[in-house]
Amino acid sequence: MKPLFSFISGLVIGAILFGLFGIFCGYSLALSDRPAVIVRNATRLAIPQVTVETKIGQAGSYSLAAGQSHRIKVSRGKQAVRITARTTKGENLSSEQVYLPSEGIAIGTISEDGVSIDVEL
Repeated sequence: MKPLFSFISGLVIGAILFGLFGIFCGYSLALSDRPAVIVRNATRLAIPQVTVETKIGQAGSYSLAAGQSHRIKVSRGKQAVRITARTTKGENLSSEQVYLPSEGIAIGTISEDGVSIDVEL
């Protein structure tokens, strides 16, 4: 009787773990095609505040070290995206507003001259 109970409890535990793994993989696969914005700091100084704005609001605000990049996923659907950066000198740099398709990636580069943004499909 004891070996049968051990076998059945092993099957139940295995089924639960397999189900949790399936839910995790399904969730990550469902979000894998969301549009994203990648921002790269091409300056020699850290940028204390970088803001990614979409047509429905702010997608994220963070600081960015010199030479570093950061990726933010935005909500699905065609999005108007703008990147704004405030430098350590207090200057506000802003990109033009571009439209990001539902599976696209916007790549922004922050330099001393300003913020440029390109869209990849």
